[in-house]
Amino acid sequence: MSLGARYYTCESYKDDDETSGDEDLMASTFVRAPPEEDDGWESGEDLYASSKLVAFVDDATLVDEVKALYSATQEKEDLKKALPPLLKGMFADHPDPYSLLVSFLKRGGGGGGGGKVFCSATLAMPRVALAEFRKWLEEQNGLKETQEALSQEHRVQALDAFTHCPPCIFNDLCSTFDLTSSERTKLLCFVQNLQDLGKYKEAAVATKKFGLHGDIPLQNIVIPLIAQDMINVIEDYLGDNKDHQIEFLHLLNALCLPGKLTIALKQYVGVDCTKDTSKLNVPQLHKLGIRMSRLYNIELKTFPHLMHIKCVKLLKQLVYFKYGEDSILDDNFEELVEVAVGDNARLQQELVYELVQHKDLKMATHFAVLYKVPKEKQPCEVDAYIAEHGRRSAHKLAAVSGPQDSFLDLSLPLTDVIFVDSFESLQCARRALIKDGITIGIDGEWSLVSPSDRLALLQLAVQNSVFLLDMLTLPKAISQYELKNFFVSIFGNCKILKLGYQIDADLGMLARSCRYLMDLLACPKRVVDLKILAENLQACNYFEGLPEHPVLKSFLESTSKESISGRDHNTTGCLGDGGSGRETGEVQGVLGNSSGGRCNEGRGGLNALVHKYMGKPLDKSQQISNWERRPLKPEQVKYAALDAFCLLGLYKAIKVEALAVDPLFNVEPPLPQPLPM
Repeated sequence: MSLGARYYTCESYKDDDETSGDEDLMASTFVRAPPEEDDGWESGEDLYASSKLVAFVDDATLVDEVKALYSATQEKEDLKKALPPLLKGMFADHPDPYSLLVSFLKRGGGGGGGGKVFCSATLAMPRVALAEFRKWLEEQNGLKETQEALSQEHRVQALDAFTHCPPCIFNDLCSTFDLTSSERTKLLCFVQNLQDLGKYKEAAVATKKFGLHGDIPLQNIVIPLIAQDMINVIEDYLGDNKDHQIEFLHLLNALCLPGKLTIALKQYVGVDCTKDTSKLNVPQLHKLGIRMSRLYNIELKTFPHLMHIKCVKLLKQLVYFKYGEDSILDDNFEELVEVAVGDNARLQQELVYELVQHKDLKMATHFAVLYKVPKEKQPCEVDAYIAEHGRRSAHKLAAVSGPQDSFLDLSLPLTDVIFVDSFESLQCARRALIKDGITIGIDGEWSLVSPSDRLALLQLAVQNSVFLLDMLTLPKAISQYELKNFFVSIFGNCKILKLGYQIDADLGMLARSCRYLMDLLACPKRVVDLKILAENLQACNYFEGLPEHPVLKSFLESTSKESISGRDHNTTGCLGDGGSGRETGEVQGVLGNSSGGRCNEGRGGLNALVHKYMGKPLDKSQQISNWERRPLKPEQVKYAALDAFCLLGLYKAIKVEALAVDPLFNVEPPLPQPLPM
């Protein structure tokens, strides 16, 4: 018997059960006539052997017949060949193929009798049945007639059946049954049913698919997804809707309050408040908020709890850099503190307590008096210090720096350091920089304590000048088209060699400041990272038999221990997002990991390379300073210019040594692309 030969007739039958009632019960059912001849197919032969007896065949029997085929088939390829004609024949002969498909969706998820391939994801019965139904529809001449038979009842049944099916069939199911045309109340019940079953990912996908955002509170969708670490689903759900993105950040802001998260999770089925929140705490929510605010380019200042946590972390890191690493001058420290705490009384008090913890009672007293911290909110150590020494609010913070002749000096006069903050000055920079065969040293600076998390300065150095691009002013002073065209002429030009040190962090910060540059900076052309170049030089075996390079070895040992991928204080990573940021570095700085920031360069990193190849280290005293102040201090201008300018000489020195060791050494190693933005 042919697998595709299924004949159904609609007949009346009499209920033989005499106890069922006084009247005969008449009903219509689908019956299948026997095969015209025996073709040796055993399963059909047993069911329909008699040409005189017409057997009752309901949808459940047909599903069981397909399940039997699953059980009897041991090889995937055999099943792939047998299923299509069998299923298409059933759909073709059935008077209500949509109803039959629903039966396969509902009943096809159970066990198949132990067949080897029954549990295969690609051969799951609901998935195969739906795929073959769609193919059958496309092959039908009477497609319009079949689709006209599709009713609201079919759609309701399909929605109910989906809860028994693999999630991967959802889009095809929606298309086949035109589920977007379902009654809105039915769709809302469907989403609620998914949530009641703990299928929060599927509920989010369905809500977006059916456009039900306005009918379902955002927190009902995203809170369980946060607990289950399905951040990518949340991002897809929010999409490009700015209102939803802002609402989500407000929700994270509220959840950062003590105890709010646990209370919120208790109402959701399948979310274990102990298990699912073991790693989900306020710091993690804050990191998520930072990541989302960057992703959606939304400033944190409208979310007070998220903003406060960020400022506290920055303040802790600032204090650590001063006392844990001794890398901030006193005058820079006071200026940065003013930027970090501003008029925020809570942050001012936090600062005083941090200073007390680092045993600097004199400085703690200075700021307690300066900010007029109420006595009842002052640490007792400050009260004792005031009682002994008086209220010395005029504490003078002295700038301390090493002898200037012990550091590398800028060989250019400051008149050749050009500040770019207008269209005219940008055109001047273009004329000097956009030339075939030129080499540009690139570095970036931004303020450690800036809540805006934006690039403040981009330095571009060539042999006879350095251009300091004011990235706080330029995006406002000139058109987006002009600025993008300028950067495309540099980073999209393979005839210009660009140099940097851990340049991925600089490019990442530039991309976050000018999001329209994201694609360009993710795959820049002809960019050399001197850190990668130096590592390649050390990693090869060319140094065998040669004198050891202790400074270079120190540099490589220090970089190999770094747990962050960002350059200097421009550390990367937030919730594993791979993007450039400062969050990881902030946490490590607070915990006392001295390898977590750019302020360690005096002990290794770029400074070790500069010291080895150029004879003197860089003066990093201005590294952690307020880069958003305008005008910049002369010391900052000189520091910024030298940070980019030194890369030109450093590259030449490394290149000479590398080619002396091996003339085929690759002195322009490619960056891993795309770069994390």
